[in-house]
Amino acid sequence: MAFGADWCPACQRDKKTLAKLERHGITVVRIDADARPDLVAKYKVKRLPTYIVLKDGKEIRRTGDILLLIKILKILLGLLF
Repeated sequence: MAFGADWCPACQRDKKTLAKLERHGITVVRIDADARPDLVAKYKVKRLPTYIVLKDGKEIRRTGDILLLIKILKILLGLLF
């Protein structure tokens, strides 16, 4: 899950990287934090961007750093990019 907002510079910067992950077959659920305050509350998102990695519907890791997200995915999925 990728929580972001149109007004967030880091969220806008990370869009290309998220698109690259999608091209590698990773499902990225993008959530506009302003439009979905219910999900922001449910997942206890405190800052933007927030990336939450889910496995079998359970949170296994969260970060606000796109580079750390890529490292996590490489470890979990054996990605090479």
